[in-house]
Amino acid sequence: LAWSKRPADAPDAQAALRLALGGLWGDRVHAADLENVLLTHWRAGRITLGGMDPNVQGRDQHVTREVLPAQLVTTLPEPQRALCENQIREFVDWSHTPGTDADGSTIERCLAEIQAAARKNRPEQAMQAEAMAAMWRTANGAGPGERAEAMAMIAAWHRAQAGSPSKTVILAASVHVAKVPLPRPGAIPLHSVGAIAQAQWGEPVAAVAFTARDGHLRDPRGRTLTPLPPLPPEALEHQSPDEAVTLLGHSALSRLGSRPARIARYSDVLTMDWAQAFDAVIVIDQESPLGTSGSSTAD
Repeated sequence: LAWSKRPADAPDAQAALRLALGGLWGDRVHAADLENVLLTHWRAGRITLGGMDPNVQGRDQHVTREVLPAQLVTTLPEPQRALCENQIREFVDWSHTPGTDADGSTIERCLAEIQAAARKNRPEQAMQAEAMAAMWRTANGAGPGERAEAMAMIAAWHRAQAGSPSKTVILAASVHVAKVPLPRPGAIPLHSVGAIAQAQWGEPVAAVAFTARDGHLRDPRGRTLTPLPPLPPEALEHQSPDEAVTLLGHSALSRLGSRPARIARYSDVLTMDWAQAFDAVIVIDQESPLGTSGSSTAD
């Protein structure tokens, strides 16, 4: 979560934009065009921007890992401030082990104290602590809905700060914006922000998914790219024209009915009626992870 204020007074507006987006794109040249469009509209006051995913385990969570540990604890007195900053930093760096702290201070207690201290005068900070607490519960075996509920809570907070915007766009993985929880083989269906928004916001909600016919997937444990698993001939991705980018609207999805597709995750093929979850699906001919330059590795 990062405040979505306009960067008009910022000495480096581009750096402010990347901070608001959580450092998601870093210095990747492939995102430059989209970044420039967002920056132009942001400077003109036509849009506001802000991060909404409290996931601390993403490789690109710049704000969560580099900014929040020190920022969150500013309302706490010493020595609790130093202790809690250390606890939070260990958590976001994946080095925190519950129940092993000699000083007895825990992530839950620190985040609760931050919420209590910041709620009156620093609502954004209180929201950040609440979102991180939700991710702590998820990391420690809570239900699959914790992350989605935290994301929806942050998105609603941003909407309120923007003063009832005419349109809210949530850019996230397809599985997070689905209007119904998507089934997962051998696991509980994954709750989604799209389903929560449709149930709670009281406004029309449209969900658009992305998928690909072919291409490569980045190995989350390293730099190696692996080919996407093959799709059967009847897959949704093969029912669209063989073009670089194709849009399948809701009527087309309804007509196609239940089909296998890799919309939920590129590494899995799931069969369902996709019109139940999405209003449209964008099919890309070749998936190429950001940073790929035609080699077998990605930056």
